[in-house]
Amino acid sequence: MTAGESVFVLNLATIYPDGNNHPLHFFAHDADFNEHLTKDGQLSAIVAIFQHPAKENNAKLIFVQPSLECRTIEPGNKGDGLTLYATKSALKNYDIDLKRTYYAKLIPNVPTLDSVFFSVQTDDSENWLKSDSFRNVICRMIDSSPILIRKNCMFLCPYDERFHQYTAYSMDLLREIFISDCSPIKQGILSKRTKIIVKKTPQPFSKREDLSMFKENEQNSKNAVLISDFAFGLSIIKNEPTFLNGAKTNLKIMCQIVDEEEWKQLTDDEDLDYMKDALISKQTAYELGIFDKSFLVIKFEAGTWRTVRICFINKNNRSGLYLSNNLAFNMSDDRIFWLSQVERPLFIKKIETEDAEEVDSSSYSRKATVPFAKTVHIDVVFSPNYNASDLYSSLLSEYFTETRFINEGDIFAVETRNDKNFVSSIENFPPAKLVYFRVKKMTVWSEFPTNTLRVDKENSTLYQEGTTQMFIPPKFSSKQRYLPVLHKNLSNCLEHCEPFLRDDRPLDILPTILICGPDGSGKTSLAKALAENLGMHYLVFHCQNLGGDTPGATEAKIKQTLNKINKMAPIILILQKIELLAKEKAGSNDDIRIAIAFSRLIRKLSAERKNLPFLIIGTAIDDKKVNTDIHQCFTHHIQLNSPNESEREEMLNYLLSSEELAIDITSKYLAQKTAGFVMSDLYSLLLKAKKCAQIDAIKSLCRLENEGTTSNNYMKTLHLCGLVLTKENFDNAISALQAEHSDAIGAPKIPKVTWSDIGGLENVKEEILNTIQLPLEHPQLFSSGLRRSGLLLYGPPGSGKTLLAKAVATECSLNFLSVKGPELINMYVGQSEENIREVFKRAQSAAPCVIFFDELDSLAPNRGRSGDSGGVMDRIVSQLLTELDGLHTGFDVYVIGATNRPDLLDPALLRPGRFDKLVYLGVASDIRQRTKILEAVTRKLKVADDLDLETIARNCPRNMTGADLAALCSEASLNAVKRVIDRIEIDDNNKETAIVELNEGDFNYALSVFIPSVSEKELQKYEEIRQNIESS
Repeated sequence: MTAGESVFVLNLATIYPDGNNHPLHFFAHDADFNEHLTKDGQLSAIVAIFQHPAKENNAKLIFVQPSLECRTIEPGNKGDGLTLYATKSALKNYDIDLKRTYYAKLIPNVPTLDSVFFSVQTDDSENWLKSDSFRNVICRMIDSSPILIRKNCMFLCPYDERFHQYTAYSMDLLREIFISDCSPIKQGILSKRTKIIVKKTPQPFSKREDLSMFKENEQNSKNAVLISDFAFGLSIIKNEPTFLNGAKTNLKIMCQIVDEEEWKQLTDDEDLDYMKDALISKQTAYELGIFDKSFLVIKFEAGTWRTVRICFINKNNRSGLYLSNNLAFNMSDDRIFWLSQVERPLFIKKIETEDAEEVDSSSYSRKATVPFAKTVHIDVVFSPNYNASDLYSSLLSEYFTETRFINEGDIFAVETRNDKNFVSSIENFPPAKLVYFRVKKMTVWSEFPTNTLRVDKENSTLYQEGTTQMFIPPKFSSKQRYLPVLHKNLSNCLEHCEPFLRDDRPLDILPTILICGPDGSGKTSLAKALAENLGMHYLVFHCQNLGGDTPGATEAKIKQTLNKINKMAPIILILQKIELLAKEKAGSNDDIRIAIAFSRLIRKLSAERKNLPFLIIGTAIDDKKVNTDIHQCFTHHIQLNSPNESEREEMLNYLLSSEELAIDITSKYLAQKTAGFVMSDLYSLLLKAKKCAQIDAIKSLCRLENEGTTSNNYMKTLHLCGLVLTKENFDNAISALQAEHSDAIGAPKIPKVTWSDIGGLENVKEEILNTIQLPLEHPQLFSSGLRRSGLLLYGPPGSGKTLLAKAVATECSLNFLSVKGPELINMYVGQSEENIREVFKRAQSAAPCVIFFDELDSLAPNRGRSGDSGGVMDRIVSQLLTELDGLHTGFDVYVIGATNRPDLLDPALLRPGRFDKLVYLGVASDIRQRTKILEAVTRKLKVADDLDLETIARNCPRNMTGADLAALCSEASLNAVKRVIDRIEIDDNNKETAIVELNEGDFNYALSVFIPSVSEKELQKYEEIRQNIESS
């Protein structure tokens, strides 16, 4: 299965729909089809189309066939080109823009699909898809022609006369069928082995293209009146007070400042320049009387006038006037204007010059010619990403091949990705995507009322003179727009940074910030985003690389690094793992000399700061591990916690926005399953899910094709068709990640224990669910905080305390964090209390979560009676009480403790607000409870049909616990295995028919040798403890 190798330049043209053809199919002239697409006389072909010849991933598959209508048109292919014809509905469905260049590639062997999910809206469509007539016709069509299936698209089956065998058939039935899902890839063909699922969906499909009126709409478009974007009625121009024919006063409107990426999404015109063009909605232009591609002069309240070209927005759902952040940056005198709102007042006026003249006496269109600059003197802006002393003549020459609008003082960026000389000339520097320049001075051929001039290499002479230190235009990445959690932390950082950026600093405070958080939480990403938002450069150093063989060498490295700041300001220096800075090379102790030297250098740099600011940001996992002297150098501290469920859902929405997901997977489901994950973990999850999907797709395709083909032969086709990520792919990826990192990051899990695994204890189950499940299902009723957070399960060993806690976590969909009491105790002073705090911290980040303290009596004994000389246990109990009291601050964290000896616990633990709900779990004293436990244990075992578990339960002693009954079944199962082995040894013919089946004899034997783990005397003691607790 190998895709065709020939790639054609695709020429597209529109045709009007034909009632006998599918509206979403593409058509080719006979000559083109026979030359490029036919194979063995086939009358249809599957073609992949994509925008870049070297990037074929996730191509769009189209169904192409020769058309009778196209035979009247001359062949359109020239050279290697291929001409296809399609309706406007087809172009819109495939999101094809006729202005762009596309490439096509024949796919001779399209992979078949494992399953297809059809969604319909009417009973007729549902009945037709389920009829024998549809099934028979489809099977015959598959033998002669491929039937293309695309997820989130109409059913692309060609029309066939045999469909009319179904009495209720009409052509509209095909248009009502929508492909909601398919697997293992998002586009492929039907085969006789493909599983088809049909479901009626009453509500409209969210991604379905409405084609019910495609005939009328496209036919009417033949006689549509073509109206120019800038045409206005004569009565409107003469009678209404529009801006165009209004007074000479300046007009003040509100404009929106957007980043470059969002600015480009507002228009489909690739020739526009975000440095010279302002975008305006047609409605706003209509109200102001502004023409498309006309020139205006604009400025902010604090700034100079600037000439821009006004271009219309193609998106009908947007209104207003939009400036790119680069253009707005160069228009503003205040270089930190981006700290304010993105909506700002803008003054606009006409160009008052002799060059702005009326074209005709009856026309209100005006033209203006912006003069060319004679000479342009340019400085390179200092940056740590490139060598500002190099000569960038080739970069500037390529950039000014197109005409640019430039003002004196402008900062502009030139991309370096196509410049080989740039890469080789600065090999000692990391590869940079952009080089920044500043326009130092310009001379003109003739005077012009504004400072804006046109510059290109044909009409202007460019001089690269020197270097300068300046702010650069800010950036707002897509992460910041679509991740509210990052935007929230970024806003917090901006508030701390604003005083450092002003020239009139009110206080002599150090420009430093310490960002703490777990690995992968985005500390460095936040610092980089801060630099990009502030228009500052950034330089990243890992503190481990700053260490030397001796303290003196380390001090010299730190001094050398910090001395770069003032030379490259404005800049943010990012010091990763700041807790390693003062560590001795051969040990874990702090080196006081390094810490003092760092502190002294920071204060010296702050005192010597010139006009341009700088910031130093340190990152650490835990601020408590940072040296005290270094810690005092950081003025502001920002803590990044592990994201909660809603924040993880936001991150997943961002990561999955460009992925194809099956209908059974949602970001909310993944957010619930990924408690304790940070951004890097979620990204790893996506990569693992893709790998699982790829492996599953290859296995499925090999199975469907009945081939032993290796995976390498399928990889290219899989990339073309695109993978669909399923719930199973993500579940496998989550299991793998949790298995890899559970010890490293303490990722809580949801255990697989259900109520069916626990026999009896109905009263206990009800009591627990009332405590935990009600606040989860009705949080609004418990908003005042009056809810229980602690449960204490006590009773004899083996009564099911641990199993019950796991079942609570499973049935309530809570994460489960199991903690054994002794494992929290540490020999170092204060470390045991730190372990307690860390447990609750992990649980809060994984909320909703259950913390299960097993053997609680060993962790929290009665204070004053522990007998240790250091008072460690007393401090542990006090710390545990403190953490329990803090659970009522809004976190969905529940604590369940288990103990055999509640009388040994500190009484403070049992007071209201802590473990205030005590639940006793005793032995199964009656026959009914013992029977249910036996049913729960044996439900996964094979038992004889005549086995009566109630009889077995009646023969069991009354002091048997749940663990004893499970051990009884294990002993009976072992006896059954021995019995089968003995029968096989007697006669080998019994080997193939041997089945291990438990009967009443096996249980009777187990009972005869079994001794309960809790004696009658011990059971009586536990009952006395229960009575004492309930009475108190």
